[in-house]
Amino acid sequence: HLDVRLHRTGGRGAAAARNEAAALARGGLLLFLDDDLIATPDLLARHIARHGDQARPRVPAPRVVVGYSPPAPPNPGLAALGAALWWEDQFRAMECAPALGFTDTLSGNVSIARAAFHDGRQFDPGFARLRREDWEWGFRLLEGGAELVYEPAAVATHEYELDAARRLRACRLEGGGDARLLERHPRAAPFLPLAEQRDRRAVQRLLQVALGSPRADRLILPALDVLERARLRSAWSRLYRRAQRAAYAYG
Repeated sequence: HLDVRLHRTGGRGAAAARNEAAALARGGLLLFLDDDLIATPDLLARHIARHGDQARPRVPAPRVVVGYSPPAPPNPGLAALGAALWWEDQFRAMECAPALGFTDTLSGNVSIARAAFHDGRQFDPGFARLRREDWEWGFRLLEGGAELVYEPAAVATHEYELDAARRLRACRLEGGGDARLLERHPRAAPFLPLAEQRDRRAVQRLLQVALGSPRADRLILPALDVLERARLRSAWSRLYRRAQRAAYAYG
């Protein structure tokens, strides 16, 4: 039996919502799930088992367990299918990696001991509605000596909705989030897509930002829709990748 409580945080972003939920929690282990993930019946048991005795208070080097979230978009257009391939590649890489990095901190299906979280390991609410609050959290966790592990048996199915318009908006939020992450942790720079932007000439960067503005979506999105309907997937893919890079640069 689960004692479920609904608490509304007013739309101040994922970091603030997770922090408030953690403050209300009473158990020894915190499990964070995104709102488009469907837990399997043994999800909690799998997380608890991977933590072992790490869920006890005041663990010196806490364990952070990232679960497997297989992509299952209900309306799989090209954007959603492309994201599904990315997610599967990400999880396969995590399963084979000798050690995980901060970019593997996927907060959609992740657990940590409650005492460890409240011992200075909360999410940064300054990210507000930007993305990458999970990467910043992961950077601080690893810097502080935490152990980040992947548990493929802790499954929550990812039933997400994604089209080109949503993806471009997300790219802008990721760009803004990476800029904030870099301000907080300059040593993270080599692992962020921002590194590619610095290598461009000033004129190229300006053109990239102009192409990535929300106004440019009025031209790009109809073009992508036409290419997808015509099944011109190579042309669609080239334009889509360029639009994502530009939206990220704008953010």
